[in-house]
Amino acid sequence: VHNPVIIAELVLLVIGIKYATGTLASLLAGLAPRACVMTGISLAQVGEFSFVLATAGNSLGFFAQDSFQLFLDVSIVTMGVAPLLMGISGKIAPPLSSPLCRIIPDRTAGDDPVGQDLEDHIIIVGYGLNGKNVARSADIAGVPYRIIEMNPDTVREEKAKGKPIMFGDAAQGEVLKKAGIAKARVLVIVVNDPFGTQQIVQTARMLNPAVHIIVRTRYMGEVATLMELGADEVIPEEFETAVEIFTRILYTYLIPTSEIERLVSEIRAGGYQMLRSINTPSYSFDDLRVLVPDVEIRTIRIADDSQYAGKMLKETMIRSTYQVSIVAIRRGQQMIVSPGGDEILCAKDLVMVLGSPDNIIRAFSA
Repeated sequence: VHNPVIIAELVLLVIGIKYATGTLASLLAGLAPRACVMTGISLAQVGEFSFVLATAGNSLGFFAQDSFQLFLDVSIVTMGVAPLLMGISGKIAPPLSSPLCRIIPDRTAGDDPVGQDLEDHIIIVGYGLNGKNVARSADIAGVPYRIIEMNPDTVREEKAKGKPIMFGDAAQGEVLKKAGIAKARVLVIVVNDPFGTQQIVQTARMLNPAVHIIVRTRYMGEVATLMELGADEVIPEEFETAVEIFTRILYTYLIPTSEIERLVSEIRAGGYQMLRSINTPSYSFDDLRVLVPDVEIRTIRIADDSQYAGKMLKETMIRSTYQVSIVAIRRGQQMIVSPGGDEILCAKDLVMVLGSPDNIIRAFSA
């Protein structure tokens, strides 16, 4: 209480030194930059073994009269703030790791550029139990894939077995580029890192707006955030399994249901038991982004001053001029599906239009 400034300065000094040494040790151990930063933050407090050493040092007269009490104060404060630092480590790790990524870009991005030569493949982020089963299912189905894993020991072991795996932090754009994100059809994220998962989704969506992103998450509360960041499907861990994830991937590839059932049976025969039956997903308009990447479904409101207000659909010439089709019109509580050419567009109508994003903007920007 009588020395708050000195204690605060020493706390910041201890946290800074321990963060630096923990991060450096992690870098030397071969971890990715973001993991190194999070490790450094987690180790920034004074450890309990220090009390044993300090007690022995005090009994031998190594401390001045007030130094031992000062040591106790600083240690307790660092241990008190440790949970707070660990709680925000996922949020502050990306900006703190950016300088490290610029210093060691080749290590974080991996040294094997094979993923860049792939096309229409799956990228699997995380090679735990779910990641291994998704990869095994891909092997059975003959679908090309690429694995990104942050554990260097796992990467070395699996690469020796011939697995298409690379070391790196998928939250970094360069790593995703190495894995061929620009030409990938599906990205599957199965890592136990909520903040890292959010950054991966955001980065992947920026690098490839057409990629179909499937995320496995632990809690239902994370679903809305991930969907807002760009995930197409978020599968809560409480209900779903790796087989369910891959079932959805197979439907994306338009593989017949009978073949999917057979593949799942083979997976089960290999020792991965399922306690639930497959739920066949029904296709929605959103699936067109995967099946036909250049086509989107958007909802547009007809403004009062729109050039189309009061005109019959055939008079608008939208389809012939902009290659955009109006597939449905919502007028109040009435839904008009597949409207005919004589249907009149009214102000405040909600129209569902089908076409490429650029053509839709051109058609309704006037």
